[in-house]
Amino acid sequence: MKLEIPFNAKTYLNQVELLVPYIYSHLIKKVNISLILGLLLLIAGSILLIKNEDSGVILIIISMIVLYDSYRKNNHYKRTKISFMNIMKTNMEEKADELKTGTFEFLPDNLIYTDDLSSSTINWSDFEGYKVVKSNLLMIVNQKDGNILVIGEKEIGTEKFNRAIDFVKQRVK
Repeated sequence: MKLEIPFNAKTYLNQVELLVPYIYSHLIKKVNISLILGLLLLIAGSILLIKNEDSGVILIIISMIVLYDSYRKNNHYKRTKISFMNIMKTNMEEKADELKTGTFEFLPDNLIYTDDLSSSTINWSDFEGYKVVKSNLLMIVNQKDGNILVIGEKEIGTEKFNRAIDFVKQRVK
């Protein structure tokens, strides 16, 4: 199956924004862990204070430090997300004139992606997984490095989109 997709700047930026939580999932995880730990310490400290235990004050102070750290980590994630989106937008604007179409060729052993600037062949066994998010098929090669290919339903139509999902389901475990 071969899918040719015309380049659309708005669609591209929407898809990049979809990828951010996956690319920076490690930062989001750290924020959530700090937040949960801080809230648990706050609750434990409050319970101890209600029971007239002075050690509850120490837990509340520690919880405030942990919650502040969670706040800082969340701000770092937001700044990183904004910087990433700005870099991707600038990169896209610089190359927009050169990009006309992208082609996904679904073969039994691999996926070939070609656009006006590059070409890559990826074995199905190299994929970490896939997800369908907001009518977009995310094919994850390396989530940590941000190597994720995206095909949107609005780019290729519902029938081809469903065929692509079925094909990827059979190849990526």
